[in-house]
Amino acid sequence: MKSKILLISASLLVLSALIFLFVANDTPFLDQASPNFGGERSNQAGSEPAKRVNRLPQEGSLLPSDPSLERYEAFLKTRDPESWELLSSSEKANIVQSFCVTGEPFWIGAFILDNTNPGRTREQLLSVVASHARMDSLPPSKFIELYSMAHFESEKSALVDGLTLSITSLTYGPQIDQILEIGAEIDGAEKIVEAFMSIAPYLKGSGIDATDPDQRVRKSFETVEMCLDAKLISKDQASSMLLRSVERVNNVDSLLNLLKEGDVDRLDSPEIVEVVVEKVAREKGVDFATDLLSGGERALLQLTFGELAQSDPTALADWFSKNESQLSVEESNSVLMEMGRVAVDNGENEVAEVWLSKIKDPKMRDEASRILGIETK
Repeated sequence: MKSKILLISASLLVLSALIFLFVANDTPFLDQASPNFGGERSNQAGSEPAKRVNRLPQEGSLLPSDPSLERYEAFLKTRDPESWELLSSSEKANIVQSFCVTGEPFWIGAFILDNTNPGRTREQLLSVVASHARMDSLPPSKFIELYSMAHFESEKSALVDGLTLSITSLTYGPQIDQILEIGAEIDGAEKIVEAFMSIAPYLKGSGIDATDPDQRVRKSFETVEMCLDAKLISKDQASSMLLRSVERVNNVDSLLNLLKEGDVDRLDSPEIVEVVVEKVAREKGVDFATDLLSGGERALLQLTFGELAQSDPTALADWFSKNESQLSVEESNSVLMEMGRVAVDNGENEVAEVWLSKIKDPKMRDEASRILGIETK
């Protein structure tokens, strides 16, 4: 009995030792009989060393995994089209990234155009070039040259899309002068202008405190206005960019400063003014309407009523009863119309009729009723 226990214990010890060797060497168990720490692993004494097990590259590595390593190294040595043709699309993308890292994005971009068939793969590789290049290795003049070498509009667009990504990821690192230089020579300049606008407040030398939301918004407006003056974008494009920018701003003081200091007015964009006013009204409520009623921005008052009626109709009704005598006919009708609209949206047509009945001009009352789809007595 004791001998059996000893035999089992010995077997377990041997098995544990073998498992330890297998894990420690990180190689298939049957590939070798004994480890050789600090040197080559061998199968039998005097035999050829066993091949090392090639590991996959770490995440983010530019080196492709085996078995493409030989093809990869071959191209790096020869840089010839035959070696290029042997590579898969993903291997080519890895190589393009490595050339960008080592400072040769223009060379690999020109090589792609000369040695890759037209189509989606070539476009994707060109986009990789532009998205991984830094400005010191692909300055505006070289980007423009590469852009002009592209044969098709889809390839030019791929380069612009790649540059846009590089700008927003802070890889390329341009200042406004470089954006103006590139934008003057390419189609689709609005893409890089908007990308630059989003990161301009955070660039070294921006001249602002990027932690201050007011300064960030002002910097965005300043950037777009410069590009508008340089005719890189149209007024409509500028308005659309700034509208998207303003919609992301939550700091009420920053929005108010845009109105007070005339930044919005210079672009002559009613849409941006409306968005700014509505966002402030949503945050400040009827107090904002009171401020406009007595301040220098009286013309903006009517723009608040739609938002105030939606967000707090009771508060607006109370405000109206207190301030109706100070309102113009047009302003009063605007309040009544918006209150009626909210009532209709809530399925309270009788309440809407009461509000619209207070419109004194019969023609305007009938028009408001027609718009809201109700009848007034």
